[in-house]
Amino acid sequence: MNRGFSLIEVVVALLVFQVGVLGTMTLTVSALETLRVAEEVERAVTAIRLVADSLGSGRISGSGNTVIGPVTVRWRPAAATAAAVDAEALVSGRIRAKMRIPIEAFGVPTQ
Repeated sequence: MNRGFSLIEVVVALLVFQVGVLGTMTLTVSALETLRVAEEVERAVTAIRLVADSLGSGRISGSGNTVIGPVTVRWRPAAATAAAVDAEALVSGRIRAKMRIPIEAFGVPTQ
């Protein structure tokens, strides 16, 4: 009667285990990258909303840019219509959010 496992069985079991571990590691790295990008998008949208609030209160106007923490926000009047402002937020040099903010959002009546 044989006791234990043969060398081939052990090698096959380790290979199957290794494939599972590598798959889990790849999934974890992918999830961490997705989380990092999601956090950058959240920061970018928050920064654009702060700029929109400042535009609405009249503290800033026209076009320009500002840095809020790690986020650079640029804004300008929308080319297609005078009734909106286009804003984009960059994190680490990459555009993470774009938003068209209608002038009505500022409480300014349009003609």
